[in-house]
Amino acid sequence: MSTLISEENIECDWEITRACDAYINSELAEKSKASFQQRHADGGDIDDIHEIPTEDLLAITKVKNVVYGITFTAASIHPYKLIHHLLYKCIEHGMNLQTNTSVLAATRLPSGQWSIKTPRGTIYASKVIFATNAYTAGILPLFKNKIIPVRETICRILPSLWYRQSPLKMTYSIRIKENQFDYMIARQTGDRSLILGGAKPAHVAEMKTWYNNWDDSIE
Repeated sequence: MSTLISEENIECDWEITRACDAYINSELAEKSKASFQQRHADGGDIDDIHEIPTEDLLAITKVKNVVYGITFTAASIHPYKLIHHLLYKCIEHGMNLQTNTSVLAATRLPSGQWSIKTPRGTIYASKVIFATNAYTAGILPLFKNKIIPVRETICRILPSLWYRQSPLKMTYSIRIKENQFDYMIARQTGDRSLILGGAKPAHVAEMKTWYNNWDDSIE
């Protein structure tokens, strides 16, 4: 990814940084420590995984009640900017991009070709790539109950001017308990906004709000 972005000179807020896993659950922290030690004992590559000294936990993680923490190399990116650039390059090379053109149905014909019905007419093709993610079952009923959309929660916080002068330098995963964590991406460019995700306990019981929900609108 880094090579692609560099060679293509893509403006997509690509940042090589450190990720910090901060544990606030002692039991989960002990499991992580044991896993780290076992990996080391088995000869695994741990050169890039750094355990944070106990006395430095709060200062480095900035997380209250933290009991254990590790850091490792990571990266952050603005996906929309990356895809926009790649699509533009594809169009330069002759790709026909039809925006605001919904696929209403996809049917495999006896000849082996695909019939793709759209509001602008029907397209025929020998090969079709369905990059439809959560909407796949709506076009291909075969995938109903196999590809199930799940709506997640995320928010963007515009920090104060004081924060922007000295922003956080890492991305964070706050390990709360088994299979439950919140995450935060601290953007290093632009408005230096904070991207927060997770909050599973706040919505997991209300399945209709997230399970089999393809609504990707923003509130």
